[in-house]
Amino acid sequence: MVGIQYSNAPWQGPDFILVGNSLAIDFANAEGGSGRGRSIENWFDLIDFLGAVGIVTRSQTELLRNLPMESPQIAEAAFRISKKLQQGICQLLEAIAEGRAVAAEAVIPINDVLRFSEGHDHLERDERGGWRMGFRVREQRLEWLLAGMARSAAELVLNESKGRIRRCANPACGLYFRDVSKSGTRRWCEMSVCGNRRKVAAFAKRRQAWP
Repeated sequence: MVGIQYSNAPWQGPDFILVGNSLAIDFANAEGGSGRGRSIENWFDLIDFLGAVGIVTRSQTELLRNLPMESPQIAEAAFRISKKLQQGICQLLEAIAEGRAVAAEAVIPINDVLRFSEGHDHLERDERGGWRMGFRVREQRLEWLLAGMARSAAELVLNESKGRIRRCANPACGLYFRDVSKSGTRRWCEMSVCGNRRKVAAFAKRRQAWP
């Protein structure tokens, strides 16, 4: 069995944009609709993303990248499930960010993954010899790869009333994030990217209006 652990310090796939403060949000942002960062278009992208967020180790990544050659039908089925989950999470994020009720169809793929990845939390050694909380699945199916995203998405649905799920205020971006700031006034996915761009654009517009 393999432990599921989400890491905020990715060791692989630096071209994925991980700004959501939530595993489910980062997974949805990799859907590709925003046009920013690397998107998950195939099995290899999916495995690289799972490596980037710490769900699989380096050695597991290498093994999983070979799966399409060894068991193409299994890999194809798992990737298909991952895309349904990703699309469902995108649906629920849009609803939450806009203050709408989450539709039942958005929750179906989340429950489907959770159903086949039941298990229990347990303490396990991390790569530095310390301890972390992991998760052991009941059945060794490939859905365990997606369990972390499904559980994270379920938590977002349960806590949607907090109003902290937002879309970046830059209309050219569209990435989602969970505002964990004390003030609760975060507007940008990354201040250093979208925030500064909007500030520069606003300054240029004001300057054009100067006499």
